[in-house]
Amino acid sequence: MLIHKTYIPDERDDVIAWLSPIEFPTRIGQNIDISLSKTAYMEDFYIRMPGGLDVMTTNANIEGVTIHSSSDFVSCRITIGPMNESLLGDWALCGKPADNNGEQDRCQLVRISWNNIANPATQWTTTNRPEFDYAVNFGGVLSPTVVGSGNRISCHIITPKGEDLVIDSDSDYPHLKLVPTGSSTCSVAIGPIDASLLGDWTLYGKFRAVKRNVLNEVRLPMNLFLYDEENPYSQAYNVTVRDLIRRIVNLGSTLNVEVTSTGKVDSCQCKTPSGDTFDLDSHSYEGASFVNVAGSIACRLEIGPFTEELLGNWTIIGKFSNNTHFTELQQTFQLSEEDPRNPIIDADRTVTNLNEQRVDSYIGDSQRLIINTGSKIVAESCHIRTPGGLQYAISEGFNVPGVEVIEENGVECGVIVHVLSEDAIGTWTLIARAARKGRPIERRLPFTINVEGILSSPGTDTGTDTDTDTDTSTDTNFKTAIDLTRDRSVNKTVGPQSAVYCRLVDPKGVARFDGFGRNVKLTEGKPLVSTHVAQEKPIVTVSCSVATEAAVHACKFRDPQGKILLASSSMSQDRYVVHGTETSYQSEVKTHECGLQITNPLVSDLGLWRCAIETEEDTYYGFMAVLCPWALMDPSVAATVQQEPILKTQMEWVEEVEAEPVTLFCTVEAAIRYCYFRGPNGTTFSVSPEAMIVDHFYSHGSNMIVEGRVYDGRALDYCRYVRIDGFGFLTNGVCQLTIRNPTILDMHPWTVVAKIRGQDTEISRDTMEAILISEPNTTTPVPAPESIEIGVTGSQRGLVVFYVFMSVLLVSILLGVWLGPKKSREWTYSRASAFRRSFQNSFRKQPLPPPTPVNQQF
Repeated sequence: MLIHKTYIPDERDDVIAWLSPIEFPTRIGQNIDISLSKTAYMEDFYIRMPGGLDVMTTNANIEGVTIHSSSDFVSCRITIGPMNESLLGDWALCGKPADNNGEQDRCQLVRISWNNIANPATQWTTTNRPEFDYAVNFGGVLSPTVVGSGNRISCHIITPKGEDLVIDSDSDYPHLKLVPTGSSTCSVAIGPIDASLLGDWTLYGKFRAVKRNVLNEVRLPMNLFLYDEENPYSQAYNVTVRDLIRRIVNLGSTLNVEVTSTGKVDSCQCKTPSGDTFDLDSHSYEGASFVNVAGSIACRLEIGPFTEELLGNWTIIGKFSNNTHFTELQQTFQLSEEDPRNPIIDADRTVTNLNEQRVDSYIGDSQRLIINTGSKIVAESCHIRTPGGLQYAISEGFNVPGVEVIEENGVECGVIVHVLSEDAIGTWTLIARAARKGRPIERRLPFTINVEGILSSPGTDTGTDTDTDTDTSTDTNFKTAIDLTRDRSVNKTVGPQSAVYCRLVDPKGVARFDGFGRNVKLTEGKPLVSTHVAQEKPIVTVSCSVATEAAVHACKFRDPQGKILLASSSMSQDRYVVHGTETSYQSEVKTHECGLQITNPLVSDLGLWRCAIETEEDTYYGFMAVLCPWALMDPSVAATVQQEPILKTQMEWVEEVEAEPVTLFCTVEAAIRYCYFRGPNGTTFSVSPEAMIVDHFYSHGSNMIVEGRVYDGRALDYCRYVRIDGFGFLTNGVCQLTIRNPTILDMHPWTVVAKIRGQDTEISRDTMEAILISEPNTTTPVPAPESIEIGVTGSQRGLVVFYVFMSVLLVSILLGVWLGPKKSREWTYSRASAFRRSFQNSFRKQPLPPPTPVNQQF
């Protein structure tokens, strides 16, 4: 039985001012600090041990207790630990005024107990967030925040000297004060800032989840440094150094570059390649100057006309303020002239290879190559690679014989290639470099020009009809084909050691990789975003996480009204507390998480939220519903809150000119698994490729084919075919069934089930219609390759006789209706109608009967 040593008050407590007790759940081996804040008067200190024994610190020799000297923050501090069973209980650190100035003794009571009584050594969950660098100025105040799960147990801050201080409402440590926030947050105001507060700090909070009663700890290491050491009282700006941007220019051209933000522009400064600096208010630098941006929040620089002296790295430093948020953005632009024989490689861009185009041309002809503008894409530069392997930047001063630049609305990059000589024959590549949502991208359009009687330049792709992928190098001395097995990875080296460029073309002629570098890698699908919503009145906490090795650039939340909240730096704004990405490892998988806490949510906060985690590779989206039960009890509030995702169209009516293209658009506040549009005639158009397409048709007269085609031609373990009466067949490795001399039952829709090799689930599709009319028998029946034949043996005479008999019978009925008396005609019409309905029903699909050993044969 575990007995805790609890202090029982006695008559000594009448002259003691007790501070709020601190609960300390602990584990074996942990150290615990107890401190008293700095005072203006002298004190003598004593320790009250579990059981009530007082020991003065001047001559104390207590096993497991270390006594520290005073500092800028504390008058006295002791450390208890490493923790074991004998150190549990109620401890107190007390200070007694040394000169009897009328002040009471003050005591800090700490209750120490095992967090897990059954297993005292158990570790609790600890989240270590990345260290954050805070630029500060003297006189300013900083309020970092951490958010945990459940209710806060205690809020701590570790000073640059290693003092672990518990900050609560009673604390009066110099420069440190608890910020009133929600029960699941820990926020401490540090300031006014002076020299003693610079250095490395750690803010952490301990929390206990309400439902699971699990302890969790969140830590935020911080570095506080002066923004301007020469002027320590000047306003501090949070500095963000953006990734380098590379631009290709032609000598004699002019280029505009800029940095943008929100709020208002405080200042703009530029650092030139030679190291000189100038700002918005000074005279322009020779060859460069800041230009007027009208109402934009930006620092825009115009450079040019370019000479060799103006090439190099230019850095724009923009300072912006938005209420109490001060931001400095530093953006460096690397401006260079491209060597056509050794083009610059931008490895940070996400490359998209567009479908290759092929044309048959002739000498004197002209061909257009165009990459259109895209949604949310900001164009940066255009390039053209010739069949000879030379690459040129398409910008002011561009001059390549036989190539004309297209400048039209809706065209991001475009050229007209005049086929003047054999130099224009072969594969050209049009390259468009841009940014999508701030991330660098590159789109490539291969374009092959063939002229009859003249061979294409070496290194161009000539296509193949085999089931192989082709690795084609632009090196004029090497080209080869390699065999790949589907659903299996391959690691193969081809080409000479000196190769610097690689092009991979699939069997359909589509370039799957086209770029510089010796490694080609096809990636897997995007990981899913996990979302979580916790609602404990009056606090709502939402979080998003994604498992990816890529570094996170930004984390954003979009509320039901469309307003965007940027999660960063663990700062508070209005009723929101947001924190940027935290990194943790689960089963050796790197997971990034960001969160948002809403205190006393308004009606505008209720509904469907979206989070976006932007990494250097892609952007990942998650959706969550914030529906506070205590708010939705009001019917007027519940009626205005969207509680389920609703599919919405961009416009209900679309009017377009016949034969002209039309774009249909719809959105939903949820993750999309599939998307399709259904036309007025019932035809469906899938936005993404269907998993399997099935068909049911006549071939070679009397042969009927039932087949399934799996997307991308994936290898199959087997295919099953189930007829309307439950009769079934099985094929191994192929998905085609040939039926000789089909019966009426065979003409009804079939169910086709396929199993892709390496997958655990099956794909099932139904053929859409029954077959009523066969094709003319123009050839001798030949079984389809790689299929199974079934059917009744014998000739087709029985089927022909049946059709002749039915035709004669129908003609006789019509004559009887026309020539007979009225009463006979009514009877004849009634019987004919019944016969017609019976005949029609025989072709309609009937529900499948329950599976039995009799009607299921595989």
